[in-house]
Amino acid sequence: MINQVIMGGNVCFELEPRQVGEKGTTTVKIRLANSKKKDEMTSTSYVDVVCWNAIAEKAVESVRKGDYIVVTGQIRTGKYTNAAGEDVPTFEIVADSVLWDTHYSNK
Repeated sequence: MINQVIMGGNVCFELEPRQVGEKGTTTVKIRLANSKKKDEMTSTSYVDVVCWNAIAEKAVESVRKGDYIVVTGQIRTGKYTNAAGEDVPTFEIVADSVLWDTHYSNK
């Protein structure tokens, strides 16, 4: 089965790297905003992207809030239980690559 996604969008927050595990593996979560305008209506989708190791380190060095980036990766699904005890489905993209274009960015 194929699980591959390509998504472009603007970074919503400054990146905050974390070190996890015994080896201190670097990870960072990026929230992307992807807007679509049809007629006079604009709808925006927000998607979380998880980066690991060298991809995470390079993203932390180079990507800033407001930058337009393109991510390729796989969709990972999950769920959490909210305060009302209900299961809430989640999904995120686990990045294989993160590309940014300064033409569309705030740099």
